[in-house]
Amino acid sequence: MLKLYRSIGHAQAEAVSARAVEIGGLTCKSIASLIATYKAAKPSAELAAVVEHANLRGPGYFH
Repeated sequence: MLKLYRSIGHAQAEAVSARAVEIGGLTCKSIASLIATYKAAKPSAELAAVVEHANLRGPGYFH
């Protein structure tokens, strides 16, 4: 297990470990797969802005 983690950075190792615990994939094969496919995308602290579009319905439509 340690050999798998030596090839990645600390932040990525933490993210991969958290994801493995989240999905219950705690085997060497699962961890290796997560490391191989993990994309180091940082979660955005900002909420995405809602795009104004003619097809979007506001909250009044559903009440």
